[in-house]
Amino acid sequence: MFIIGLTGGIGTGKSIVSNYMQTLQIPVIDADKITREIQEQDRSLLCQLSQIFGKCILNEKGTLNRAILSEIVFSDENKLAQLNRVMHPAIWRQIEKLLKKYMEQEVPLVVLDIPLLIEVGWHHYVDSVWVVSIPLQLQIARVVERDRIDKEQALLRIKQQMSTREKQLYADVVIDNSQTMEKTQQQVDEELEKIPGFTWGK
Repeated sequence: MFIIGLTGGIGTGKSIVSNYMQTLQIPVIDADKITREIQEQDRSLLCQLSQIFGKCILNEKGTLNRAILSEIVFSDENKLAQLNRVMHPAIWRQIEKLLKKYMEQEVPLVVLDIPLLIEVGWHHYVDSVWVVSIPLQLQIARVVERDRIDKEQALLRIKQQMSTREKQLYADVVIDNSQTMEKTQQQVDEELEKIPGFTWGK
C-alpha cells in the first residue's frame, strides 16, 4: 500500500487537493476530521482539556467551543504545545486503525491529510510527502476571508505553523494551488500517474 502524506499551511487550500483525490475514489484519512470526532466523543479527553485550559472552552451543554480554544492556543505557543501533547497520541491511534483496515482490504493507495505532518514527525511513516503551496500574501488573504479575522490575527496563526518554504524542504511533490482549481487538479493527475499500481477512479 502506497501512502501519500498530504500537508500544507493554514489557508493554502490543502482541502481542495484532498477533496479532489476523494472524487478519484482514493481513501483519504483526514486528521482534522479525526480530531473533531475525538473531541466530540471522548469525554475523558474533553475533561482533560478543560482542566488544562479552563471551563471557558466548554459550551453550556459541555461540548467543546473550538473558537475559544483556538483563540487561547493560537496566541500562546506553550498552550498550543500542551494541546498537541494531549491530542496527537489519540489522533495517531485512530490513524493507525484506519491504515490497518485499508491494508487488510488491499487498498493500493491511501492519503493521510495532516496539517502538522512534518512538525510532529509523521512524515517518516509515509511513502511520499506532498506539500500544497501558495504565496504568503495570498495565504493571509484566504485565512482572513475564511476565518473572518484581521490580517494580524491571520499572520499569527500562519506563524504558529512551519512555513510553506520550510515544508517544501521535506516535499517529494509540491502542488502550486495559487492559480485555478483546474490547474491544481492537473498537477495532482500528473503526480498520481507516476505512482506504480495507481488506477484512475474517474
